[in-house]
Amino acid sequence: MRKLQKRIKSGTLNIKEDDPFELFIAATNIRYCYYNETHKILGNTYGMCVLQDFEALTPNLLARTIETVEGGGLVVLLLRTMSSLKQLYTMTMDVHSRYRTEAHQDIVGRFNERFILSLSSCKNCMVIDDQLNILPISSHNANITPIPPKTQESSLTPEEQELLDVKLSLQDTQPVGVLVENCKTLDQAKAVLKFIEAISEKTLRSTVALTAARGRGKSAALGLAIAGAVAFGYDLFTFLFSLYIHPADAVKLGQAELVVIDEAAAIPLPLVKSLMGPYLVFMASTINGYEGTGRSLSLKLIQQLRQQSAESQVSNTAENKNTSTQLLSSARTLHEVSLQESIRYAPGDAVEKWLNELLCLDCLNISRMISGCPLPETCSLYYVNRDTLFCYHKASESFLQRLMALYVASHYKNSPNDLQMLSDAPAHHLFCLLPPVPPTQNSLPEVLAVLQVCLEGEISRQSVMSSLSRGKKASGDLIPWTVSEQFQDPDFSSLSGGRVVRIAVHPDYQGMGYGSKALQLLQMYYEGQFTCLEENVINKPQDITSISSEAVSLLEEMVTPRKNLPPLLLRLSERPAEKLDYLGVSYGLTPQLLK
Repeated sequence: MRKLQKRIKSGTLNIKEDDPFELFIAATNIRYCYYNETHKILGNTYGMCVLQDFEALTPNLLARTIETVEGGGLVVLLLRTMSSLKQLYTMTMDVHSRYRTEAHQDIVGRFNERFILSLSSCKNCMVIDDQLNILPISSHNANITPIPPKTQESSLTPEEQELLDVKLSLQDTQPVGVLVENCKTLDQAKAVLKFIEAISEKTLRSTVALTAARGRGKSAALGLAIAGAVAFGYDLFTFLFSLYIHPADAVKLGQAELVVIDEAAAIPLPLVKSLMGPYLVFMASTINGYEGTGRSLSLKLIQQLRQQSAESQVSNTAENKNTSTQLLSSARTLHEVSLQESIRYAPGDAVEKWLNELLCLDCLNISRMISGCPLPETCSLYYVNRDTLFCYHKASESFLQRLMALYVASHYKNSPNDLQMLSDAPAHHLFCLLPPVPPTQNSLPEVLAVLQVCLEGEISRQSVMSSLSRGKKASGDLIPWTVSEQFQDPDFSSLSGGRVVRIAVHPDYQGMGYGSKALQLLQMYYEGQFTCLEENVINKPQDITSISSEAVSLLEEMVTPRKNLPPLLLRLSERPAEKLDYLGVSYGLTPQLLK
């Protein structure tokens, strides 16, 4: 394809007019992109997206590409010829090679199973074979009803009419009128007006935080705000050479009047804090979707700015006016703006809803139960069965969304790929800390903390010596490889250990001892202090049955969730623990974490 495009650009391609494929290639603007280059298409909008090589797909790739397709567009997933969709359950994905370790080789494709099952819940999805026959999994398409035609009275929605009124009212007010004229939605127009309001104050101590999901026009709103700042007299210097300043070098921004931070959630929180200085700050961040899977910006930084802004208002009425003036001069005023209306596709888009549910991108909007703050001593640690968690049952899906909400809320460095690692990696296990559950409760309890544990070690001495001599390490087994490399001890890697990959505590319960209690119970579990008295305990994940090519026809197959699965949650006394020699962690240490 790329060779054809190059020949078209150079004018050396002899197009056969009777070949419709060559005519299509020559007349259509097509962007070819390798999977490892998909980060370059972020922020663009396309009418159609074709994804081939299903084995190489990852959740990150799905989130990056599908969200770039506009409303009315088409997303096409190409699959090899097969006789059953269930054959995708046991398909070996390219990413699975990273999950295998020397001691854990058996992959269970839970993510692919959940992906296929989720297609039946997407109203705008159609699964067809090579003869364009609609498969039973898309039987909901038989009930399609046409959209009623728009009349003159219903041609504009209330939001569109209000946007038109705002544009007309500001038509004679410059430069605001020209800027608002370029806005596509009412939310975007209000955001630009809020930016201009902060610019016109010229106090140089305001912070405007803009948050939204993908496809809402955040970056465009920032660009219009910068144009407004120039029109209001803010200095704009154009140099012969562009100067790159690393976010860590915030001290070099002391002479700036306006600092604009786009995708602030992708920058570590301490660096964003250092960028807050004696100047006007505009920041935008994606809170849902691929670029917004870390919420530390909105949960921590904006919360701190909100408190500082409230303290400055309280100090204004203080009796000691000298102290009040000093606090007011150092405090910043926070303005929060949120964009809800989508530009790229219509509100309530079914594909966006399906993708958010599949990859848990919008899990923080889930309502949570208020159960108080129980004493950590009364809480219990449970083992989460991943076969049941990813079976696409309604109750399991609700519990999975709660778990991923804790992941996203407690750490800024998240990605959709974490979900596939959690589901498919054979060495990973999941535990959750739950409050006391009354016998009469018939709903899922509130999750206080989540622990993700990775079993490591049991590496042969021969593999260690071979890897150390070549200077290469296999994926996984972080602690054994690190200790063996740093201390030149090839025997340590033969020990069996567990590494706590992540401890996620709900933001409302942080600092109350729940994380420490969960870690203490986990240590007691692997020390053998929870005796398992159950008989016939299955301590092995259920394998997904392979489907032969002659088993069933595609046109007759009904894809449904698995039945007869084990319970979702198991008490530690109901499951025998793996035999471990050590339990450790490997991540950054902070004074607060050490306490």
